[in-house]
Amino acid sequence: MTQTKKNIAILVLGMHRSGTSALTRVINLAGWASAKTLMRSAEFNETGHWESLPIVRIDDRILAALDRGWADPKPAGKDWQTRADVAAFGDEAREAIASEFDDAGRIVVKDPRLSRLLPFWIEALAAKGYETRCLIAARHPLEIADSLARRDGMTREHALLLWQSHMIEAEYHSRGLPRALIGYDAVLSDWRATLGSAMAAIGAPFAPAASACEAIEAFLDPRHRHAALPADAILEADDIAQPFKDLYSTLQDGSLDANAERFDRLRRDWLAAWEALSPGPRASPYAEDLPATFVEQSQALENEGDAQEAITMARKAVEADPSISRHHHHLGTLLFRENMLDEADAVLRRAIALYPKEARYHHSHARLLQRLGRLGEARSAASRAAALEPGNRMFQRYLKKILADGE
Repeated sequence: MTQTKKNIAILVLGMHRSGTSALTRVINLAGWASAKTLMRSAEFNETGHWESLPIVRIDDRILAALDRGWADPKPAGKDWQTRADVAAFGDEAREAIASEFDDAGRIVVKDPRLSRLLPFWIEALAAKGYETRCLIAARHPLEIADSLARRDGMTREHALLLWQSHMIEAEYHSRGLPRALIGYDAVLSDWRATLGSAMAAIGAPFAPAASACEAIEAFLDPRHRHAALPADAILEADDIAQPFKDLYSTLQDGSLDANAERFDRLRRDWLAAWEALSPGPRASPYAEDLPATFVEQSQALENEGDAQEAITMARKAVEADPSISRHHHHLGTLLFRENMLDEADAVLRRAIALYPKEARYHHSHARLLQRLGRLGEARSAASRAAALEPGNRMFQRYLKKILADGE
């Protein structure tokens, strides 16, 4: 009797900045299908996010329906997955799975938000014929906090609360599924043994061809890692709250199912702490002063047609953390649209100085320089944008046009 081949979806869970992107790409290179419509690489993920844009957008809208955002560590509330406004996203989620993965029998799906919305996606994947297996990425939480401070201007307390929520919810919601905990350090040091063991534990085939192994070796570059701390650094720190240390110690044991009682206790304490800290269903205040929140507010105001208030909020984002290049770019484009050209020039130059590898920054600057009548400089900026992204047709067309101007 012929057995029906199982369709398997590996969900890569874990906190933002915990190595989920690298893990997803390795699994993809080993033969598992990734999504078609991927988020573009960026300053803090130069090798790619490996996240499906449609799935990320659905997750953001579900979180918004729950009065949460990606940066709010507060639990979503009891039985959130049964709410009608969450269930309303079901058809869209199933359509996204179908369009992003076609009929692939083995797929890998990654978005840190999945850790908190796992029940919703298990149901959507099952409806499309997929069995869910979970890999939970683990990284030193202080390394995550350092990374989020650089990328988003996030405080250590905020980052640790967010890490705690992601790990507790990923562990809880993945119970009863084939799952494994996988360390970021272990992937970097010995991906073959680490992935081989984890994939075997979840019953997922993992036999990359020689060419795939070469590609994985080339992809896993330790130079992309910006922070490395001793394993016991969090345990020895006097300024780290005990609940974070307890969760870290439990995760360090490596066995999820054997530590179910410890995880249950950690989850009960976590829920009780949030009930005391931020009672009721409303969002917590943690994301309110995050620079990215000011940018989100600025974008909303821009969409509403309130350009001046949009610029005001964009300025707040830059003032909150002047080291984030994308926030300078956002402010610069708003100033350009409002014909505040000299200031826009200075702000866009700052964005480029902070991160010169981003083609969009050079393209925006080229358009501004053209408006200012500085055609030679505009051509140079357009050339840089086109060189950084040779496959971007818009950048190539613009370069061709601006080179032809004045001939």
